[in-house]
Amino acid sequence: NAEKLQVKGSAAIDSLSVSKTLTVTKTSTLTGNVGIGVAPATGDNAEKLQVKGSAAIAGDLSITGASNKLTVAGTSTLTGKIGIGGEPSTEQLKVSGDAAITGNLSITGQVYIDNHSQTEASVDSFKIFVSASGNSGTRTSPPIVRINNHRINFTLPRRGLNTIILNSDKVKKTEHHQDVYDNPANWNTWADWINNHVNATYGDLVIIASMDAVRNAPSESTSSANKLLKSINSTQAFRLERGPTSGSELGRPSDLIFKYRTAYILIFVKGQNKCHEVATQHKPSSSRAAEVSVSLDYNSDIVREFIRKNLYAPIITHPTSEGGSLRLVRGTVRENGEIRLGKDFSVVKEGEGKYIINFTPAFLHAPTVVVTQHYRKDGWGGDTKDNCVVTFTSENEAHVICGNSSGNKTDRSFEFIAVG
Repeated sequence: NAEKLQVKGSAAIDSLSVSKTLTVTKTSTLTGNVGIGVAPATGDNAEKLQVKGSAAIAGDLSITGASNKLTVAGTSTLTGKIGIGGEPSTEQLKVSGDAAITGNLSITGQVYIDNHSQTEASVDSFKIFVSASGNSGTRTSPPIVRINNHRINFTLPRRGLNTIILNSDKVKKTEHHQDVYDNPANWNTWADWINNHVNATYGDLVIIASMDAVRNAPSESTSSANKLLKSINSTQAFRLERGPTSGSELGRPSDLIFKYRTAYILIFVKGQNKCHEVATQHKPSSSRAAEVSVSLDYNSDIVREFIRKNLYAPIITHPTSEGGSLRLVRGTVRENGEIRLGKDFSVVKEGEGKYIINFTPAFLHAPTVVVTQHYRKDGWGGDTKDNCVVTFTSENEAHVICGNSSGNKTDRSFEFIAVG
């Protein structure tokens, strides 16, 4: 079994052909082109290594060429974990950075955006069903809430307003009950609870279904309930007492109770300036309770806003020391008052250099507003003495004055950020 050839020292061989196994036990440098299972490539730009057949690499494969590119021309199976733009993680593939996909992306599992699961049912087939009742006193019908035919139960439904909060995963977050019949001031307690970001944050779906009896929401413009309901453009909450105004109209003073037996439903996305509401009053001549129901799907503005906010455009929030979160509105406004960039606000031009920014919906409290002039004609124009200042802020609006280098009010384009 002795070797046919043994070499001690250097050997110059123009061409070496090995028909069977070649074992290299020490460090070797191959300066030419190498072919494994195939003849080496030739030419100035030929590959240094060509492999025809399978290759098993037990260690690392490092690519340090001028372009640092790995090109896979055929079908490949990668059984380990891959990191692109960073180290691999627990996922089979982790991409740190942007990804551009020119073909189709097929996903058979769950999709998560910002750690929130999204499914096909979240979009086109997402449905809400809500029922409420106003009773005659002999019958109590609890409210019903179903999401995609799955019933979401109230722990203990009560007379008045029964509220459920759904988070971005379409899961019940919390619930609340206020008897606004026994004490109409509880409307404000209800609104304060909604306004607390610990209970409901921007983008959450708020569902209210009444039971038994309710009274009108407060008409005082300074009350928290009035501000909240006005911000979502609610109207029916202020006229729920639709029954007779005197016992003589019915023949029996006791029948006045029917005035408050209204079935009421209110649905809105917190942070939006719209709602869906319905109300039906109990009729004294009927032995049945007043009942009303609502079915909403993706064709509804409310459902569409809820899906879009949580799937396509999550609202920017930041935790605060009070345990809530901050809302951010930003915008770019042209000198004529037209909105160039941004949303959730409108602009009224009050006069030369004077602008009113209206927040829709309103903030819960007066936000912090910063503003700066934007000279848009070229990259280095303008005068550093030109300026913009904020002269007034409230939860509904901010006043901005722009001026020239002489301090006179002058129309100017500007940008702002409001946080609150």
